Amino acid sequence: MAEINLRDFYPWHHQNQYIEISEELIELFRQWEREEHAYLQKRRRYRAVYSLDRGDGIEVKAAVSVISPDEECERKETCERLFQALFSLSPTQRRRIILHCILDMPQSCLLYTSPSPRDRQKSRMPSSA
Repeated sequence: MAEINLRDFYPWHHQNQYIEISEELIELFRQWEREEHAYLQKRRRYRAVYSLDRGDGIEVKAAVSVISPDEECERKETCERLFQALFSLSPTQRRRIILHCILDMPQSCLLYTSPSPRDRQKSRMPSSA
């Protein structure tokens, strides 16, 4: 029988606590430590650090299936029709639709993007420049 400190193996132990365990368990713990160390070295060596919440699109590429040529052609035609419809509108209507539908701005905020006939300025939105 050998004695181990639980603080070395469990991060939630903040004080030293020694227990006696069998040699088979000690060998199992040592094997686990070797495997963990080898995994960390391999990950560092090949720079294989991936996270699905990074926001770089790697999870989308892994989850999305391949688009067929028919679907791609249909998507292009739909985009063309949408752009033709948008550019047939007046500039004010086009701006409102883009802000509300595409940029997801609430309708109550659209008032502040439209010019007022009484204002000398073209828009009441603060300029970004």
